Amino acid sequence: MSDNKRRLILTPLATITTSAQHFLDADEYLPLGTLTIFTGQGAAGKSTLALDYVAKITNGTLPGRFYGTPRNVLIVQHEDDPGMVLVPRLIAAGANIDLITLLSVGGEDGFTTSPSLAHDIELIRAGLDELDPALLVLDPLSSSIGGDLNAVADVRRALNPLTQIAQEYNLTVIGIAHARKGTQGSLSDRTSGSHAFRDVARSVLQFAVDKETGERIVTVDKASYSKNGGRSFKFVLVDSPVLLDSGETHAYARVELLGESDLSVEDLMARENNRGEREDEHEATTWLRAYLKQGGGSALSSEVKRAASKERIGERQLRTARERLCDTKRDEFGGKTTWRLRDSHDIRDIYDSDDKPREGVIYGTDPSYMGETDPSAGVTND
Repeated sequence: MSDNKRRLILTPLATITTSAQHFLDADEYLPLGTLTIFTGQGAAGKSTLALDYVAKITNGTLPGRFYGTPRNVLIVQHEDDPGMVLVPRLIAAGANIDLITLLSVGGEDGFTTSPSLAHDIELIRAGLDELDPALLVLDPLSSSIGGDLNAVADVRRALNPLTQIAQEYNLTVIGIAHARKGTQGSLSDRTSGSHAFRDVARSVLQFAVDKETGERIVTVDKASYSKNGGRSFKFVLVDSPVLLDSGETHAYARVELLGESDLSVEDLMARENNRGEREDEHEATTWLRAYLKQGGGSALSSEVKRAASKERIGERQLRTARERLCDTKRDEFGGKTTWRLRDSHDIRDIYDSDDKPREGVIYGTDPSYMGETDPSAGVTND
């Protein structure tokens, strides 16, 4: 039975040698001896930044532990043709290709695939013994997990051996992960799959795109060994022409770092949430104005709500639209409420041609808006 292969290990703490935590980089984003996760939506620059680190490590130009000493790098990447994607991107980044090795596993069927962290850890160990790399990149990390990415046990079964060999060989491991769709929830909940990904990693960097500038924002979501938690920096992707072995020249993205960022990924998430809410409110306001005009300027509240429900307009958005456009009157005898558009001189266009709320719009007679401007004023949306 497999249980017979397991054995008790007792390690007296007095026999353990103490040491300081070191980092691959001077900024202390990438601790040695453990796993760092880059996570974010697609096209946020996660892989490109990882390759930028690869290039600097192989040239000995990354300020930090190995500055001035070019080191080997191992990459696990099985989703794209390396000759069409990986190698040209590394060339664009200025990497020393001679010090970079692609790690894969061959089966009896003759096919190659990404190594399974749960089953091929000894093969990975053999690669580390031979090349002694300073950095191992798994892109994406999920391709080497196996099992259910949402199951804590499956994820830990794969990641625990990975972190163990990272510690044994004192190398940094970067795992590229995807973020959940949408911008709702906290920053820590963005990584797709089980929370074990974030639990096991000692450093987690969240990526997002500032849609207004095109800049990539990176926020340190978790920093177990440094004081970088909450710190943000930014970069842009610029095209770099690469002459391929085929004789063709194509442009590939490379990183241009821009330093620290006042904006965080959380700020961008809040902005997107805000934008989505305002778009929903705009849609509801436009619909309600048209609906009431078709009915002569008024309608029963119950009728409006039924019609809005059919159009999938939410209760909160409908309420906001009513407060902006309508006066309400309740029938003392029948108990029915009527929504009536205010007189034309009281009805203001709430949105300008760019679908942005105009400043200083008065919202009529609802007590919560009397004498106030747009309730969303003061919210940063730029």
